[in-house]
Amino acid sequence: MEREEEKIRDARKDIKCFDALYSEYYPIIDRFVFHRVSDTQTRHEIVSDVFYTAMNKLNMFRWFGKGSFQAWLIRIAMNEVNGYYRQAKRNTRIREKLQWESEAQVGDTGDDDGFDYGKIRKAMQQLPLKDQNLLSLRFFNKMRHQNIAEVFKTSEGAVKVRLHRALNRLRGIVEGD
Repeated sequence: MEREEEKIRDARKDIKCFDALYSEYYPIIDRFVFHRVSDTQTRHEIVSDVFYTAMNKLNMFRWFGKGSFQAWLIRIAMNEVNGYYRQAKRNTRIREKLQWESEAQVGDTGDDDGFDYGKIRKAMQQLPLKDQNLLSLRFFNKMRHQNIAEVFKTSEGAVKVRLHRALNRLRGIVEGD
C-alpha cells in the first residue's frame, strides 16, 4: 500500500509517472472490461477511457478508510461500461424506431450440451448492470468478497448476499431458455 501511495504521489507531481500505475493496473481493468464487453475495439476504447479519466482526476483520489487505487479504477471502469450499455440501449431504440420494417431476427442456435459461454454472456446481459458487474468481478476477475465490498463500498456480507441473488437470477434466465 505504501508503494502504491508513493506511485500516486509521483504521478500527481509528474504525469509521466502515471505509466507505472497504468502498467500495474492495465491487466486487471482489461480483464474486467473483457468479460463485460464482447467487441474488442470497444473494449480497448473503454479501457483507454478508464485510464484517461483516472489520469485527469488523479488529484481527486483519496484514501478513505480501506479504499485502494484498484477499487477506484474498477469503479471508473464500471461507470464506463454502464455508460456504454446505456448508450447502446438508446441507439438500439432509435434504430428500431427508424427500421420498423426490418426483417425478423434469427434466433440463436447454440448447442445445449456442455458449457456455452455465449449463452451465459447473453443471459448476463439481461441482469441489472449492478449484478453484471458483481458477477464479472467475482468469477471472471476472481476477486475476493472483501475486495468486491471495497469496490461497491459495502460490507462483505452484503456482497455475498447480492452475489447469491444475482446467481439465482442468472440461473433462472439460463434455465428459462
